[in-house]
Amino acid sequence: MSSFAQSPCVLLVGDHGHADFAAPLAVLHAETKLVLAESLPAACRLLASGDLAPHLIVVLQTRPGEFSAAGLEPLRTLAPLAKLVGLMGSWCEGELRTGNPWPSESRWYWYEGPARLSRSLQQVHEAVCPEWGLPLTANPLERLLAVSRAEPSRQTGLLVVCTRHVETAAALGDALAWGGLACSWVRPGKAVPVRGATAGIWEGSQLDADATEELADFCRRMPDTPVVALLDFPRADALEIVRAAGGTAILAKPFLMEDLHWTIGQVVGGAFSQGEKQRSVTARETLDSSA
Repeated sequence: MSSFAQSPCVLLVGDHGHADFAAPLAVLHAETKLVLAESLPAACRLLASGDLAPHLIVVLQTRPGEFSAAGLEPLRTLAPLAKLVGLMGSWCEGELRTGNPWPSESRWYWYEGPARLSRSLQQVHEAVCPEWGLPLTANPLERLLAVSRAEPSRQTGLLVVCTRHVETAAALGDALAWGGLACSWVRPGKAVPVRGATAGIWEGSQLDADATEELADFCRRMPDTPVVALLDFPRADALEIVRAAGGTAILAKPFLMEDLHWTIGQVVGGAFSQGEKQRSVTARETLDSSA
């Protein structure tokens, strides 16, 4: 088995063509040796063959009940050293409260996946234990503390925060300052008070018609500047709506400060556009190979 830090091998189980998982898969394609299995039986056959020894198993769940603890147990039996991470689709919101979630070392929603996967793989390269490296028995607080130990990559620049609420502006200002960024606040519909901003953050809830126009107005006031939209429980089509309004990326509330700084770093560096190109190439290669 290859060294995880040099060439991590990841077994992906589930519907890898589902729209919810396009962005997390772009990270995995770019940073790991990725092996695809569209179903649990297919994954078990791969593992039973003896030709595959993954370091990490990522299970894609599109809806509650799609997988169960008993159904996933053969994966742990066949790959006892591999860590298990669950990526949850849009319909899995609330499953922790009302459903029967299966145990995993880490469990992230689709919109958390890109930041959490990229950052945790970077931690492995730096010989730092990632969240999913903790024992399965670790409680949520221990996992949160493990994530929060890492210092953010220091960034410089000025961000414009568009929100109706002074408390939200202050909280975002503190979160940005933690990573070295300055912040200027503007209310929706008002003139942006600075020039040459590095990026913008628009804070909203759901993308109804009024909110979408409010976002578009902010983007028009910030031409040629990347804008991140903060949303409550975004669906897969939220990113399309945000981009149509002139935005660049989405970030769901509540969020970790590490996720905020990772997202800003990506939009400022243009990595989100590169990710779109990577997903298009991957999709074409998949179609060509299956023809």
